[in-house]
Formats: sequence, C-alpha cells, structure tokens
Amino acid sequence: MANGDHAESGGQAPEQGPLEQLDYEVLAPQLKLRLARKPLPPGADVVSWVVGADLASVLVHELPDRLRSVTPAELDRWGRDHGEVQARALANTLAEPVSEHALVGPQGQRVMVLRGDSPFVATRLLELRPWRQLEPARGLIVSVPNRHTLLSVGLGGAQFRLALTSLVELTEQLHGAGPGPLSPALYFLHAGQLEPVVALIDEEGLQFAPSAELRAALAASTGED
Repeated sequence: MANGDHAESGGQAPEQGPLEQLDYEVLAPQLKLRLARKPLPPGADVVSWVVGADLASVLVHELPDRLRSVTPAELDRWGRDHGEVQARALANTLAEPVSEHALVGPQGQRVMVLRGDSPFVATRLLELRPWRQLEPARGLIVSVPNRHTLLSVGLGGAQFRLALTSLVELTEQLHGAGPGPLSPALYFLHAGQLEPVVALIDEEGLQFAPSAELRAALAASTGED
C-alpha cells in the first residue's frame, strides 16, 4: 500500500480461517519480514527473530490490503526449517523497490538515505547489500526512524561528527513524522552485530558517548573517508 503502512492483523488475536490453512508453497511468495521494536506486545502470537539491541523481525503474510502475522503454530504446521522460511521472507522483502541517495550538508557531511513507499524498507537493515560498496570494513552507524526509511553514516573522516549530528537530527525528525514510526535510536552495525549508540543534541551541541567497541573502530578509521 503506497504512502503508508498496511493495517496488520494477528498478534493479540490471530486470525483463524482459510488463510492459516494454506500450504507453505502457496504462501511463500507473499511472506516478508517486518521490523518491530522490542518488547513485542504481551501475548503476541507471532514468529519473530532477534535483530539486536531493541529490534526484532516479524514474519508476516502480505495481502493486498493488510499484513497478517504468521503464528508459531502455522510455521510448525508447514514442517519447514525455520531458517529456510526466514531466508525466503527476507529475499521477498529485499525485492521491494527503494530509492537510494546521499544527503550532503553545507560542510560536506554525508548521510546515506534509503527510502520507499513500502513499509519493509527498514528491514534492509538485515542485509545492506545495496550499500556494500560504501560500507567501511569497521562498520556503520545506522537508524531506522520509520519502516519506510534506513539512514547511515560511515565511520571516520573529517566530517564524521557533522554527519553524526545530521543523522541524529534526521532520525528524530523522521521518527516523529512517520508513517510507521519504528525507533528514534541510533545503532552501531559491525561484524553482523547491532548495538545502541548514545548520541543526542542539546543546547551545547552533539553529546556522543561511544562504547569501547565503537571508540576502537573510530580510532582505527581515523583519516579514512
């Protein structure tokens, strides 16, 4: 559904009926992964995988007008390896069209932006293939302010703090504006791991408290663009 999120059924009161009785082969082309913020609602009867930090990916069945959460009972009935189902859903998700561009500030700071009408754009956090050529070996700082947006800045370079300031501002703005608000947080993505980043802007400017791992990565990236 363009320009907004699908309504989602499932979770608190899973839908019963013919859809839950369909075979995996029938549903597989419509299975996708949608990012959600943890903790999930109490009693949510959904299939999910931990992404890291405070994020999870939820298995959903995309219908023309809504999303239906797949239940654990349904997944078990298929008799498929859970990793196989997750991989198929991710492949379907990555096929969604997106727009990629760079925002360049007045002093040369650069923030990469991935956006689209699909509520699955943020799920590309799980596979940053379009940005492989831009990803420093030591990681990225990323944010997913809403399900339609993924933001990123590389480590190091003379403009890093300016770029990080822009990332904080954009994340706050887009999380508040929606649609599909997801997380106002920033994350350090490195070696397949995702950890929260402490960064905020107050009257004194950017307040940034990197973890030991991030501090080491920044030190190693000094002088790199």
